Order: sequence, then C-alpha cells, then structure tokens
Amino acid sequence: MTLSTGTTVRWIGKREIDAKLLAAAPRILEQNRAMVTEMLEMVKVEILPGTPEGPGHFGYHLRDTYRIEVSSQGVKTTGKLKAAVQGYWREFGTQGRFKGRGRAAGRLQAVRIMTGAVLAGGGEKAGLFATKALSQARRLIRFYYGKAQWWRP
Repeated sequence: MTLSTGTTVRWIGKREIDAKLLAAAPRILEQNRAMVTEMLEMVKVEILPGTPEGPGHFGYHLRDTYRIEVSSQGVKTTGKLKAAVQGYWREFGTQGRFKGRGRAAGRLQAVRIMTGAVLAGGGEKAGLFATKALSQARRLIRFYYGKAQWWRP
C-alpha cells in the first residue's frame, strides 16, 4: 500500500508480531539482568571507599560482606545489594531517627513518639549512602536511554 507521499506501508499480522516478541524476550531479559547488575556494581564501587573497615570484632569487616544478587521472575528483574546487618544500620540508622517510607513506618514512628522511644538516645543517623548512589545511577540511565536520541534509529 502506497500513501500519497510515496511512503510504503507494510501490513504485518498479529501472529508475526507475537512471534517476534516471543523470540526477543530472552534477549530483553538478559539485557535487563545485565543493566541491573551493572547498576548495582556502580553503587557498590561508590559506597565501598566510604565504608569504614572497622574493627572486625564480628569476625568480618563490613567492606567484605557486600554482594550483589540479581533474580528474574517472568519478565521482572530484581536486584539487591546485600551486606551484613551493620551495612543496614549504616544505611538506615538505628532506633528512632530513620522514619522509613509508607503508612506502616508512619504508624511505627507515632508509637515511638507516644512511648518516648524517639527521645531515648536517638541512635545512629541514617546515611542513605547506597540510596543516594543508586539515584545517581538511575539518573545516568534515564539520561542515556530516556532523553538522549543516540540509540534510536
């Protein structure tokens, strides 16, 4: 079919499109896994130098416990940067200082305020080091694949 501007339009059936998408699914999943892994590697490289080596009185140093886990279920790819519990404390703080996200965290903070637990020492301040590094990695990916046109035909 030719339009008035001389452009040719090719009709493709639904079966052909479904077959192409089905054939491309493993490649897309592999690229998503690679991107999530690389993004978490960027975060790991950013937070390792800032992590104190520490006394190692738990039998290990926090720097040595960071590891990346990437999993896929269906078409969804999920990645986690895991560490020992000290890494969680360093990221989100201890006791009443980190208020968390969501409705349940708000209720928990209200209970802490009513019981006076917020005023009891305060604990370690939340650093959010990995969270900030991840937002920078996401910003970089969003720039290159969202607004930039270099990868489009």
